[in-house]
Amino acid sequence: MNAVRYLYRQPWLVQALLFTALFVLIAWLDLVLDHDLSLFALYLIPTLFAGCFLGARWGYICCLASAVVWATDDWGGAAFYHHTLIPYWNLAGRLIVLTVIVAIVNALKGALEDENEAERRGAGKNSKSPTKCRCAYFRRRPRTTQGWTSVFSTSPLVKWVATTMISFRSTRNV
Repeated sequence: MNAVRYLYRQPWLVQALLFTALFVLIAWLDLVLDHDLSLFALYLIPTLFAGCFLGARWGYICCLASAVVWATDDWGGAAFYHHTLIPYWNLAGRLIVLTVIVAIVNALKGALEDENEAERRGAGKNSKSPTKCRCAYFRRRPRTTQGWTSVFSTSPLVKWVATTMISFRSTRNV
């Protein structure tokens, strides 16, 4: 957990460079290693890193960059498929899975940020300080997900994962 806090404290440029290094390393390994060995699961590391630390846009960019690497590996190599549409199907399936994961992580991150903001506002009400903060940041409405990620924020699975994370977090703080 200390490593995550350390990464959150780093400047954006350091986080972007670390993401780039992770992605380049995994892409290089994927291109160098045998075509029969799939490193799809390893692409989750830079994708989740980008989604958590750099934002959803960077997560989606990582998904597209991963698709470019997979297309290069499939079409540039000597891979033989029994049907011409198989590489397209494989690429689309992998890209959809990574995109859905980034959307879920974005929804969970937004829910966690909303919870933290509500805790900060609640702590401000309970304080015995004579002055209250009236800045617009604390009066704004909670962040809502936009676009098709709102589908995942209402999913029962996402709600279950979010409540499990919140309850786990609250039991650790006690």
